[in-house]
Amino acid sequence: MRLGAAKNTLRIQSCVNDATRKNDLVVTSVVYAPNAKPTVVERECSQKWSQACFHYSSAIKVNPQWATLTCPPEAAATAWRLDAEAVPAFQKQHKGDRWLDEVKSNPNKVDCDKDEYPPAYLLGLQDPARLNSGKNAQGQLIRLIPGGMNRGAGHMWKGICLGAAIEDMKDSEFKAKVDADPNRKTIIQGGVTRTQAAITATVRPEFTINKWGNAANPPANDGLELNTCWPNNIAAGDPGFALLTFDPYYNTHPRLYNYSIPYVKGSNGS
Repeated sequence: MRLGAAKNTLRIQSCVNDATRKNDLVVTSVVYAPNAKPTVVERECSQKWSQACFHYSSAIKVNPQWATLTCPPEAAATAWRLDAEAVPAFQKQHKGDRWLDEVKSNPNKVDCDKDEYPPAYLLGLQDPARLNSGKNAQGQLIRLIPGGMNRGAGHMWKGICLGAAIEDMKDSEFKAKVDADPNRKTIIQGGVTRTQAAITATVRPEFTINKWGNAANPPANDGLELNTCWPNNIAAGDPGFALLTFDPYYNTHPRLYNYSIPYVKGSNGS
């Protein structure tokens, strides 16, 4: 049977002298073969993550190439996460006193996260969306949204670059590939023999959102006015508070306040 969130562990059990032996074959990473077949992994962006979905759909509208994201080689492992620069850029652009403190103490009692798209997990080291992250609108875009929506939506792509590459692999092939790795490591712990290996995959996952819930027909300004992480008591008239200052939203809307300097009622804030 397959175990783990990415189903990257094949457990083989046998009975020896009336005792059960457990052997776990664990694929810790895969290498996409040069001729690996592109395999589309489709996910639904649920209405319960509305702000995340509005964010992703609006980001794709201005950067259509983000509609389908090919798994980078780096992501085909059990542990891969290299943050880009969009989140630090947002923090710097909103460093003025009170702005983000107001978000933390908002009356909606919502914890807010900086949601990035495309996700860092799906960006290789040389991906333009990573190289331009925090610099311009060709890099990752950010929306400050309720944390539950951010974390929920993140499960759409969690582990797919490893899991989707091996999910259709027969157990016999899985075992043969693990056994063939000359650098495999075997450890015995808690009565379980674990063999860890890197293998070659003949498919390469591509992530896309094929169902959008209510984001298929988003409200005005892609739902920015509905965002409970917008502190409209001190940033009235500018739901773009939740975005980076170079977000395309500001191509058609004025920037009313400077969030990098302190809030001052009347002169820099409402």
